[in-house]
Amino acid sequence: MKFFFGILILFCLAAESSVVQSQSVTWEKSISLNENPEVASISCIVEKPTGGYILTGYNFNLQMFALGLSANGDSLWYKTYPFSFGYRIINLNDSNFLIMNYKAELVKIDSAGNILWTNLPPHNGLSCTQIKLIDNNIFISGENRNIHRPFFLKKNLLGSTVFYKDYLSLENGIIRDFINYQSGFILFGNLIPTSNKFYIKLDSNGNLIYNFLTNEHIIGEALEKINSEDSLMFGGINGSRACIMKTDLDGYISWIKYFDSGPPSFGRIMNLYNDLNGGIITFGEYTPFIHFKARLIKCDYAGNILWQKLYGFEEDQFSAKYIIQTRDSGYAFTGNRSKQGYNFHIIKTDKNGNVKPTSINNNSSIVISDFRLFQNYPNPFNPVTVIQYSIPSGGNDVKLVVYNNLGKEILTLVNEKQNAGSYAVNFNGESFPSGVYFYKLYAGEFVESKRMILLK
Repeated sequence: MKFFFGILILFCLAAESSVVQSQSVTWEKSISLNENPEVASISCIVEKPTGGYILTGYNFNLQMFALGLSANGDSLWYKTYPFSFGYRIINLNDSNFLIMNYKAELVKIDSAGNILWTNLPPHNGLSCTQIKLIDNNIFISGENRNIHRPFFLKKNLLGSTVFYKDYLSLENGIIRDFINYQSGFILFGNLIPTSNKFYIKLDSNGNLIYNFLTNEHIIGEALEKINSEDSLMFGGINGSRACIMKTDLDGYISWIKYFDSGPPSFGRIMNLYNDLNGGIITFGEYTPFIHFKARLIKCDYAGNILWQKLYGFEEDQFSAKYIIQTRDSGYAFTGNRSKQGYNFHIIKTDKNGNVKPTSINNNSSIVISDFRLFQNYPNPFNPVTVIQYSIPSGGNDVKLVVYNNLGKEILTLVNEKQNAGSYAVNFNGESFPSGVYFYKLYAGEFVESKRMILLK
């Protein structure tokens, strides 16, 4: 049917089907756009004030779309828009919504996905990381790739630019996230290519008041002020380990907590919030071996884990993308699939993360019988992705090389003899431009290559 633009709801697990005052509706669904699952991607989700959800992402033509769902996850409508790569969607508190892509191109839509207006950025070359509605104004952060500086942008609700600021003192930096605090803003990001974290304070007009650079090589992705404390919490990745970091309001580190042991496992935190039930909730990805899972971790304000849950599939990837906390104190989150004809997977849990997480195979039961090079995950990625491969016998000269789209070698990730086993290697594209890249595995007489997309 044209109304659904080929959308097929192919899988549904409903744990509960009615709203009870003390309970949450929980469900999970896999969705197909009936297109190429290797390209289509979901990026973000928002809850509608009237109930239900709107998601954004891009289809197989790399075209921005929005998908409307009911409170039970049923598909209502699907619309595409005249921009590429839907990246973030926010609620404008007037029953309308704003979609942003990586270039800061904006589309305002109503609750049925109809376009109200579109808006272009004030400068070319912007690479966006975050958008927020604060005091009925729109704020956007990221990097101006033309001049290699972090930027901060304010627009009004009609899309007109109020101010645009970039910061020469933090050249080769990118802002990852920000919050408003008192009469100004606190922002953090990373320098490229060192990954050193920086922290800045701005006044209400975006003017720089204070900046602080640390030697911590943490690629941060989320920032939150801790409720009832004059402290900040950061979430991100260091090497291949997910971590959270607590600092004071000037950016000085109180502690860092790591959730993973490192290769061959891989973890990252992509979202971090004050939980409505107290404490901090983090969301991201984790893989103990081959297949990525989405992971929720609930912590207290000292960084101690209260509970954690994994969600995914035994024979498919589930590449986590974005989470929100819903009005019933549960969670709704999205991610991408790559097999079985599906494109996306969406899960709605209760306040304890319960729905029906898929168990993970015990690594010790896996017998490696041949050479294999797996598709990197996440893909597309920004800026870190994981490349996994397996070797059935020891003593092989193993080389893993990354090439640009012209076939020029840009980085050697592995070049050594390796024993039989499964391996996971990080590729950090922080210092490389957006585009298509190839990675090739050489192991004895075995040679195989795959394509990956860096999207900033």
